[in-house]
Amino acid sequence: MNGKTIPSKMAIFLASLLVLGNVLGVGVLALPISAGLGGFFPALIGIFTMWLLILFSALLIAYRIDGSKKNFDLPSFYQAELGNSGQWIAIICNLVILYGVLVGYLSGMAIMLANLFPSLANYQHLIIIIYCSILVALIVFGLKVLHKGMSVIMIILWTCFIAMLITSAEKFHPKLLTFTDWKYLPVCLPIAVFAFSFHNIIPTVCSSLNFDKPATYKAIFIGAFLGLTINLLWILVVLGSLPENHAQTHSIIYAQIHNLTANVPLSQVLHNQYFTISALIFAVFAVTSSFITNGAGLFGFIKDLCFNYAKTDNKLLVGTLSFLPPLRCVSSKLSPFPKKISQLHRKISS
Repeated sequence: MNGKTIPSKMAIFLASLLVLGNVLGVGVLALPISAGLGGFFPALIGIFTMWLLILFSALLIAYRIDGSKKNFDLPSFYQAELGNSGQWIAIICNLVILYGVLVGYLSGMAIMLANLFPSLANYQHLIIIIYCSILVALIVFGLKVLHKGMSVIMIILWTCFIAMLITSAEKFHPKLLTFTDWKYLPVCLPIAVFAFSFHNIIPTVCSSLNFDKPATYKAIFIGAFLGLTINLLWILVVLGSLPENHAQTHSIIYAQIHNLTANVPLSQVLHNQYFTISALIFAVFAVTSSFITNGAGLFGFIKDLCFNYAKTDNKLLVGTLSFLPPLRCVSSKLSPFPKKISQLHRKISS
């Protein structure tokens, strides 16, 4: 523990929010559709099995994190476990995943904001830059700021989630949960792996708890268990409210074919504005929490690389390498700046 104090229960809980934030995302809203093709009980078995495997692998990684080395993150972990050759294969693959995830979240946020506020569609560049800058500040300015930001986001997420559960209860029919089609069980497995993966944040969790192993294990379990609870409750509500197949649009099959998240057909069944508003807010902050935690994982990942190969851990350099590529990738695909802003942007660039 490097002579540092044993983490308090509050510190463990705050660290668990990093795990929970990584698990949450718009995937929570989408999971019941794909995982529920075979019905509730196949989805339950498949999701719980994958959750156990992911939890075990996460605890194994936490056990192998070396707190005695400065800026120890996944690149150093790969080097220790895979050697020099295997290290770079793992590093490249992980960078592709992490950059891709951040691009996906920023793109999704741009689409949601454009739909929520059509009058601001011409300012997508500016909005996404401001949005990204705020979240990057939470990551770069240290764990205390990150924990405070995640605490506020989690309060909003849980409030919206409870509101979604309450407002959707009126259309809940337990008989719908009896439908099963076990041939769709394999479809659930890779989706569950994607939904519950949080391994990139483990070094950050370890660091926030002074590399205290028992405290880290507790934080990982609490965060993963809360993520499992949210997903299973949401799947229970959705599969108990939507039929597997239906002539109209509110069915599992229809939503799967048209790539709809579960809140879309459910809102058509409920006709409840409180549910719709809660689901929209939940989606926005779920993406935000996932961006922050995945971004924190990427920041630590790049920091490890810079420290070992460029002999620096300068936050400005690490932050630029971490967040400029995905921001640039997303901004190049958005609608152009309004004329005056675009002219100002060209002047600054020149």
